Amino acid sequence: MKNINLAFLIAPLIFILALGMMWIFFLQGDFEQDQILKSGVPGRATVLDIGTTGVIVNDQPKARLFLKVYPASGEAYKTTLEMVISPVYLPQFQPGAKLIIKIDQKNKQKVAVEAIDRKPIEE
Repeated sequence: MKNINLAFLIAPLIFILALGMMWIFFLQGDFEQDQILKSGVPGRATVLDIGTTGVIVNDQPKARLFLKVYPASGEAYKTTLEMVISPVYLPQFQPGAKLIIKIDQKNKQKVAVEAIDRKPIEE
């Protein structure tokens, strides 16, 4: 009887832990990206390379973008960004593509894509 009561306590805890881990894995990145888009510093970036993370979200790949970032002030630098990209839009994120981004004010390595940039970047 004691083992059955213990199982009723442990099962919900495991379920809550699993939900928490799913939230961290799938949704935290989106929340962080939204925060950067709202409060980040404007900048531009060039895609240096694109790779796969092996993660699929709603039948869309989560890609790893290798970027050269050009902040409005300061030196250019390199960073990486993981984001879910619809297969329809993958050609717009190939090496050489220009992006309008926002840069996290606390950690310049964290960026969020605002739009595809049609203007050339002057290095």
